[in-house]
Formats: sequence, C-alpha cells, structure tokens
Amino acid sequence: MGGDMIWAPGGQIQDEVRSRGIDGDIRPHYGMAPYTGEVLYLFEVSSGKFFFYNAIDGSMLQVNDPSDLKSIVDILDDENKGLPALNIEEV
Repeated sequence: MGGDMIWAPGGQIQDEVRSRGIDGDIRPHYGMAPYTGEVLYLFEVSSGKFFFYNAIDGSMLQVNDPSDLKSIVDILDDENKGLPALNIEEV
C-alpha cells in the first residue's frame, strides 16, 4: 500500500492532506489498483473522517456516507456497488 514516501510524516499523502487544510493524524486503511489504472488509497484522519487519494491525478475525495470503515470497505468490495455507491465529494 505504499511505503514511507507515501505515508510517513512529510510524505506525499501528508503533503496533499495539509495543502487542503485538513489536520490530524493520518491512518492508511485500504489501497486499490484496479485494472483501470487508477490507484486509490483510503485513509482516515484523527477527526474520524475518511478520504480517498488518487495517486494518478492527485485528486482527493471525502467520504460523507457511510462514516465507518467496515461499511465503506463492504461497499467497495461488493461487485454490485463499489466506489460509485459511496456518498463522496472532492476536496
């Protein structure tokens, strides 16, 4: 799911999160590299909010609903739902 270059203090994710005015400790949870070529990382900040970071285009999405990790991952893993079934917004 990436190493220090992505997740360590001063790493790519922290830089992207801070540049958007989001504060708190970052906890990586999930990485996806589907055959479409997108690389998405799901992480949580200490505020309890969940975000996706797209390493290809640098976009970041906040998950508004559901608001817990298990529900998010269950939807992502459901072949009939996936990312489009989440209530997300770009930040």
